[in-house]
Amino acid sequence: TPTPEGGVIVRKPGSQEPAGLLMETAAMPVYRVLPQPDAAQQLAAIDAVQAEYARNGYTTIQDGATDAAHVGMFQAAARQGTLWLDLVALPLVMYPAELETQLANSFGNYEGHLKLGGIKVLSDGSPQGRTAYFSEPMLVEGPGGEQDWRGAPFISEPDYQKIFRTAYDQGVPVWTHANGDAAIDMVIRAHELVGASPADDRRDVVIHSQFVRPDQLDSYARLGIGASFFTNHAYYWGDVHVRNLGQTRAFFLSPLNSAQQRGIRFSNHSDYAVTPLDPAMILWSAVARESRSGVVIGPEERVAPL
Repeated sequence: TPTPEGGVIVRKPGSQEPAGLLMETAAMPVYRVLPQPDAAQQLAAIDAVQAEYARNGYTTIQDGATDAAHVGMFQAAARQGTLWLDLVALPLVMYPAELETQLANSFGNYEGHLKLGGIKVLSDGSPQGRTAYFSEPMLVEGPGGEQDWRGAPFISEPDYQKIFRTAYDQGVPVWTHANGDAAIDMVIRAHELVGASPADDRRDVVIHSQFVRPDQLDSYARLGIGASFFTNHAYYWGDVHVRNLGQTRAFFLSPLNSAQQRGIRFSNHSDYAVTPLDPAMILWSAVARESRSGVVIGPEERVAPL
């Protein structure tokens, strides 16, 4: 099987035989054919999930990438009164052909505790999985043994620009998953092409913004781009990032302090179930930035609790 663009099929050394690990876009065909729970099971799960968020003090849930089928399921739950916490869903678009279906929905208003907050696009993978998209090579080989590995984008830049421009023209915010600085460059160029500015008040967001560069933060401020950071990474994978990227890049992980100094509006998230929901841990990781080994990942990027 050819390795798809934006994916990794790890193969046994010296052969094309798969070794058992499919990553990013290579895994998506598997997800599409997994058995799915029926409608009753899904609605029961929605109730259990809301209870878990409520136990952790949340009154709003964000579903970070919602395919068309699950948008319909959430809408049915809203009509049936199943939602008792606010739910913000982000319909997922990975190809321009999916735009018509997802943009046909109504965005920006709550109905039955459900709001569609904007479309979601995935532009790269994860830094700890070595599938994020960087402008400079990592210090280690790729997950499949690749040398001078910078990762790869999930989506072509022309496709991303077409999706962004269409959503922009319809007034729908775009939330882009982007971890590596090369993926973030794609987001910035798309905003520049449409002449975006803070006056638009669009509230486009770069989800994770893990390894944004200082000059890119300047562009966020200039173009009106928001960031949702992920400081729990400092604890769970800070030591891994130092090994993979070196101290300079690793220490600028989720740079809350630098963003605050530029007046950038940002949030901080758990990416649950990637890390625990516990909001106290999110607060602690933003203030302490300590790794599992006790290293402070970027002391200058710590922020005060308030």
